[in-house]
Amino acid sequence: STPMPEYNFAGVQPGQSWCLGGHSFVKAHLDGMAPHIFIHATHKKMLELIDLETLKQYAIDL
Repeated sequence: STPMPEYNFAGVQPGQSWCLGGHSFVKAHLDGMAPHIFIHATHKKMLELIDLETLKQYAIDL
């Protein structure tokens, strides 16, 4: 995520995890830019937005 010094936020650093909303993930997937995910930390409601097989493509914890 973008650094925002006015909020004392240095941005997400390499190796850090960050929460991404479901609709933002789907948009990133459609744009070919979706990040890797921890599928075991992904809420089951994501399956209302995107299928499990697609999510598994991005999983780093399987």
